[in-house]
Amino acid sequence: MSRRSRISVVATLTAGIIAPLALTTASALAAIAPNGQIAYVARGASTIPFGPTEQQDIWVMNPDGTGAVNLTDTTDIDEFSPVWSPDGSRIAFISDSFTRTLSVMNADGSGKTAIVSGALDPSWGPDGSQIAVMKEREGLAAAVVIVDLDTLAETVVTEHAAMEPVWSPDGSKIAFVDVRPETYPDPSTGEPVQGSQHEIVVANVDGSGEVVVSAGEPGSDRALYLEEDRAPAWSPDGSKIVFMSQAQVPACCGPWQLWAVNPDGSAATNLTADDTVNDLFPAWSPDGTQILFQRAAGAGYDLFAMPAPATLPITPITIARQAVTPLAITGAAVSLTTSGNAFDANWGAESTVAPAPKLSVMVSGRGHVTSRPAGINCGSDCEETFDNGTRVTLRATANWWAKFVGWGGACTGRRAICTITMDDAKTVTATFRR
Repeated sequence: MSRRSRISVVATLTAGIIAPLALTTASALAAIAPNGQIAYVARGASTIPFGPTEQQDIWVMNPDGTGAVNLTDTTDIDEFSPVWSPDGSRIAFISDSFTRTLSVMNADGSGKTAIVSGALDPSWGPDGSQIAVMKEREGLAAAVVIVDLDTLAETVVTEHAAMEPVWSPDGSKIAFVDVRPETYPDPSTGEPVQGSQHEIVVANVDGSGEVVVSAGEPGSDRALYLEEDRAPAWSPDGSKIVFMSQAQVPACCGPWQLWAVNPDGSAATNLTADDTVNDLFPAWSPDGTQILFQRAAGAGYDLFAMPAPATLPITPITIARQAVTPLAITGAAVSLTTSGNAFDANWGAESTVAPAPKLSVMVSGRGHVTSRPAGINCGSDCEETFDNGTRVTLRATANWWAKFVGWGGACTGRRAICTITMDDAKTVTATFRR
């Protein structure tokens, strides 16, 4: 179940792929060009047995909305909740709405690896070795859990959480969503009333030091009413949290709007105070200058980017409202997609990690080639990516009534064993004769 499916906005997403739309102003394009790609979710045709007619795939596109590519491209399984690793080289996501399997893949969609089942809402730790998730636990309450990617060890942060843990950039805190009590004045009588709603909570990474940051400062409008608060996202410098909020009292189920707040709960500010639309699930650009979000419009969702606040509180920028341009108090937002089929977006850093080089093997004649580390078994599996600097040993084995006569390409000579260092893409040919 994706985050998008757990909100009270009714919208039926249309099938089909994203129709990219470039940013509409040169200044907006320049502001976000240094950042990496945007990962998001789109729906397509489904072949899930006894399932819905549509399923979810993970796509990536350039920061200006161009170059959309389907990374998972499946019809028989859902993939959703993509989140970039801090270095922009990998994407964590949830695979399969039934098993809810935390998975990781490379930025190009290769190397998909299942980590642990029963998980939702992944968030990377700052060094890329751990991921925080909302984890189901047999016989126990669900909890925010940190999963070590090397050992698969699980560390419980808190059981007092409902969803959407997000790790702070410095690794010291985790923001999450939980249902918490709140006292507010009755709209008619002014008498104090006890209620409860989803709130944004910040705690230390060991679960201590909880602070509810979305309730509003005493005397503020937020402190007078109840709001449903969801989807926290830390700014890259850790100085602010943006989230989505829906007014509940005095009138239930108002439009979803984007707010920003300091991590201590001060200076809560409505960034998208437009009652005619629903703005949801914000994420920051890696350089901290833009906020990415999805807007419910018509039959689906599209992605927008708007200027991010530098500090809180802020003074609104006065901009004439345009019929087709959403307005944020920090400046005009721009549309990145127009298909009505883009949601659950996350903005990655431009990766400085060199892609894993590919080794390609070709066999001529009756024989096969295997590798150590494993990966090549050619005849049947003749291509494999290896980490940069990996020393790969290839062994050529002739079939019955054949002999190995020599290597070509990155390997040379007639010995049946060849060792190469994968510092770039390499091609090897093995020749056998009767």
